[in-house]
Amino acid sequence: MMKRKSNSSSSSGSSRSSSSSSRSSSSSSSSSSRSSSRSSSSSSSSSSSSSSSSSSSVVVVVVVVVVVVVVVVVVVVVVVEVAVVVVVVVVVVVVVVVVVVVVVVVVVVVVEVVVVVVVVVVVVVVVVVVVVVVVVVVVVVVVVTAATTTTTAVVVVVIVVLIVECYVISEPCLL
Repeated sequence: MMKRKSNSSSSSGSSRSSSSSSRSSSSSSSSSSRSSSRSSSSSSSSSSSSSSSSSSSVVVVVVVVVVVVVVVVVVVVVVVEVAVVVVVVVVVVVVVVVVVVVVVVVVVVVVEVVVVVVVVVVVVVVVVVVVVVVVVVVVVVVVVTAATTTTTAVVVVVIVVLIVECYVISEPCLL
C-alpha cells in the first residue's frame, strides 16, 4: 500500500510537473506568437506609413508637374496671341502704307496728265491763233495789194484813155 501511494504520489507529481511544463510551453508559445504578431503589425503599420508617404509624395509631384504644364501652355498661348496681334498690326500698317503710296502716285500721274493736257491745249490754241492771225494778215495784204493794184491800173487806164482821146482822136486838149 505504501508503495502504491508513493507511486501514485510520484505519478501525480510527475503529471503536475508535465502539466506545468505544458502550461509554460503554451504560455511561451502564446507570448512568442503575440510578440510576432505585434512585430508583424508594427512592420505592417510602418510599411503602410511608408507607402502612404510615398503615395503623397507622388501626388505632390504629379500636382507640381500638372501646374508647370498648365503654366507653360498658358505662356505659349499668350505668346502666340501676342505674335498674331503683332503680325496683324504689321500687315495692316504695310497695307495702309501701300495704299497711301498708290494714291499719291495716282494723284501725281493725274496731275501730270492734266498739266500735259493743259499745255497741249494752250499750245494748240496759240498755234490756231497764230495761224488765224497770219491768214488774216495775208488776206488783208492780198486784198489791199489787189485793191491798190486795181486802183492804179484803173487810174493808168483812165489816163491813157484820156491821152489817146485828147491827142489822137480829137484835138489836142489840156489835161
